[in-house]
Amino acid sequence: MELRLFVAVAISLLILMVFQQSYAPLPPADETGALIEEEAPVRRTGEGPVKEIITGDTLTIETKSILAEVNSLGGGFSRLCIIDKDGEIINLVQADSSPYPLSLQGFGNWDLSCSGETLIATTSGEGYSLKRSFYFTDEKKLNIETLIRNEGTGEVAFDLATGWNGGLGTSPELEKDNLRDNRPFMQLNGRMRKKLSEGSYVGEIGMAGMLNRYFTVILLQPGDFINKADIRKASTKKSFGSASQQVFPEISLSGEVILGPGEEKLIEQEVYAGLKEYSYLKAIDKNLTDIFAFGFFGFLSKFFLNMLIFLNLIFGNHGVAIIILTLLLQIVMFPLNAKSFKSMNAMNAIQPKLLKLREKYESDPQRMNEEMLALYKKHNVSPLGGCLPMLLQFPIFISLLTMLRSSTELRYSSFLWISDLARADSLFAAIPGLSSIPIIGKGGPLPLLMGGAMFLQQRMMGATEGPQKTMAYMMPIIFTLMFMNFPAGLVLYWLSNSIFTFITQYSIRRKSG
Repeated sequence: MELRLFVAVAISLLILMVFQQSYAPLPPADETGALIEEEAPVRRTGEGPVKEIITGDTLTIETKSILAEVNSLGGGFSRLCIIDKDGEIINLVQADSSPYPLSLQGFGNWDLSCSGETLIATTSGEGYSLKRSFYFTDEKKLNIETLIRNEGTGEVAFDLATGWNGGLGTSPELEKDNLRDNRPFMQLNGRMRKKLSEGSYVGEIGMAGMLNRYFTVILLQPGDFINKADIRKASTKKSFGSASQQVFPEISLSGEVILGPGEEKLIEQEVYAGLKEYSYLKAIDKNLTDIFAFGFFGFLSKFFLNMLIFLNLIFGNHGVAIIILTLLLQIVMFPLNAKSFKSMNAMNAIQPKLLKLREKYESDPQRMNEEMLALYKKHNVSPLGGCLPMLLQFPIFISLLTMLRSSTELRYSSFLWISDLARADSLFAAIPGLSSIPIIGKGGPLPLLMGGAMFLQQRMMGATEGPQKTMAYMMPIIFTLMFMNFPAGLVLYWLSNSIFTFITQYSIRRKSG
């Protein structure tokens, strides 16, 4: 019993640590080979230093899902807005990003015009001209075609750089955690890298972009000239109209294009901007599923997410899908759980004898341990029997935690009174009188129901007298307080798991008499 309680306490502390730390900013990765150590990566600016962008002429093109505003200062996006699931317009460009994201850096001002559904930006200098054409290939993907022409009499080497600057924007309610959720990623030499330290990387660069908890911008086709990526941090405002600054990561992609007299080159780039939807990105390229930061148990998170998507297609509700997924997990683990519950029942049956041994041999710990081991052997009981299922549930729980926290599939998915399974249940906050109650006033009934189910589960398990019994009944309170801020989808899983576990325990106890 003591060991089982110790495991339960350890797991609860690990859960809290993972929830707080799993999406904290990553420490510098131990990179080898492609990483070039640079104290201060230099940004190519061509005609002069890039100053803070304040104004500029703009033109926009849009679909039902995206609005793209191109600015004449740099020919990049001063706004790139997507429509969230609830209809909210989310600007993925952070305030005061400089230069503007996906601009062609170092070529000054651009002239803007429209031709049908295509937005055109042009600029020229001594011996060269550039033309960028922006148009949508579907509702969520944008093509950028850049035509570079050498109009001089000699060979010219164009040092070109583009990228995403100033971090990735998000919805207002997520701004508090947006800094730790912002991550650059890229496909380097055929391998997707999502843990990137500051510095420069050289090699064959494929897809690259930025992501946060729910949104992403991906250069699906950066351009065949790209052979270098710089990861750095830049200070930008938290949001438009905000005075406070935060340091966000950014990614810059660069390469060289050499053209002879009269030669031209067409660079084609394809951009995805939108929700970080697992199924949609997987359909574009299966390698994009590697950008999801599901942690150490990522393979389980991906499996559960695929199961959740499949069950939602059948039942038409993510809440019901979570309950069915929990039931399936209980069925798979039933043989192990049944053995564990029988072991715990046997342990409870010999608790009076164990207490007598402790009292009898209190002054002789070695003899007490020998007598206890003999008692376990006589009754064919293992003190570790009840701990194994708890340990096995830990990776399941952590994988579900990371998946449910960042899954856009659950975003704004409703279940009963819950409007968004990706957020904490906050029903009490909307009820006058309840919202003022300390601790639970900002929560909802789901964590309380979960705590009640855990209490019944503890009663069914039974406990010895003294500190062990007190701790056993404290666990539901500890978990209830912890889960007040957890995503409702995760709380629903734990509630369902507790109920199914209670039913299993009850049926085994009744069968054994």
